[in-house]
Amino acid sequence: MQDAYGTFHREFEVVPATTPTLTKQAHAMRYQVYCVENPYEDKGAHREGMERDEYDTRSVHTLVRHRRSGCFAGVVRLVLPDEQNPDAPFPVEAHCGHGFDRAVHDPRRLPRRHVAEVSRFAVSKEFKRRMGESGSIAGISENATYEDRRLGGAQARRYLSHITLGLIAGLVQMSVEHHITHWYAVMEPALLRLLTRTGIHFRPLGPLVDYHGKRQPGIAALDELLTTVQRERPDVWEVITDCGRDGPLSPVTVPPAVPRPVLPLIPVYTATRATARPAPMTGGSRAFAWAIKRFSSVLLRRGAHNLQVFPPAPQESSPQATPPNLD
Repeated sequence: MQDAYGTFHREFEVVPATTPTLTKQAHAMRYQVYCVENPYEDKGAHREGMERDEYDTRSVHTLVRHRRSGCFAGVVRLVLPDEQNPDAPFPVEAHCGHGFDRAVHDPRRLPRRHVAEVSRFAVSKEFKRRMGESGSIAGISENATYEDRRLGGAQARRYLSHITLGLIAGLVQMSVEHHITHWYAVMEPALLRLLTRTGIHFRPLGPLVDYHGKRQPGIAALDELLTTVQRERPDVWEVITDCGRDGPLSPVTVPPAVPRPVLPLIPVYTATRATARPAPMTGGSRAFAWAIKRFSSVLLRRGAHNLQVFPPAPQESSPQATPPNLD
């Protein structure tokens, strides 16, 4: 078996629905999954074969396409904040908000302009049958496995749908593009269990709700989520961030540059400003000025910049003293 990143990119590709044709494909797949294969939505209300709702005016989609066949395997929607009314509720708030545990989560404390909801997360029936996963909308089965390259033998088996990871990769891409920092979601318990095994953790917002079957409302901060995935499952992190090219995290932690030391500026005294000339030097101050001058000349020869030095120390009437031995 191949690693997650290699297997996914050999078999699938993430396709943002950024054209009218791709957007229609996303709505058509939603219709197939939510109206035909699983009659959660009224098929008669979507006679064009395109499943839509009131949240699509502020949503973006991503598809996952099977490379060899050219067929689309999965779709996911990200419901964005309402630009005109950031306090407008998300689907999870409208349908499940009454059950939120306010001790855990208060929607009013969220950065509303940077919150989105993961929605219409679905895998087509054709691919679920091919992978032995026909019992789940999200395409989850213990038959969909790959080998974790970090482990060996039976321990290396991990339950995983690569299509599911491709959809999450699409969510990360869309979130970065639209400056989203937090995800709402209402998910099947089976999908949450899969995501937990891949290092992706959502915080429950309350008890299970009956919404197209039993569902768990949850929330996640994207930077914390990706940090946890990178720590717990770097193989999964490679897939959902394209090895760090997508997402707020970098695959390599670069240490901060060490700042160059800033040398103190030493005032320049000129003969044109009598008030700037220092008082006659004593033996100790003359020795200090001589040391500064010599030290500065060494730095300048080595390429030091922005350093100003004293001019020669003013002479007393007595003959110039020999520089003392500073040892």
